[in-house]
Amino acid sequence: MALATIEGLLRDQLLLVTVASSVLVAIFALVAASLVWTPICLIAGIAGIVLVRLALKRSAGIGSQWLTSIIALAVNFSAFVALWKFGSIR
Repeated sequence: MALATIEGLLRDQLLLVTVASSVLVAIFALVAASLVWTPICLIAGIAGIVLVRLALKRSAGIGSQWLTSIIALAVNFSAFVALWKFGSIR
């Protein structure tokens, strides 16, 4: 019982962090001065928000929610690195 509660709290926190990082990627993409990386990272940020929203709306299984969040976080991290290295965030 306690383990299920802890897992639910961790999953909810991971979903919250995923959405927050997706929003930040989209905002940083709009601020970046790169014609190539701005639309790519903007799409990545919006896609992360949409994927998490679909995972929650469809009442997907616990495993698929974890997998969706981890994949979206990995894409967001890659977008942050790309913007930092090549996007000229000012």
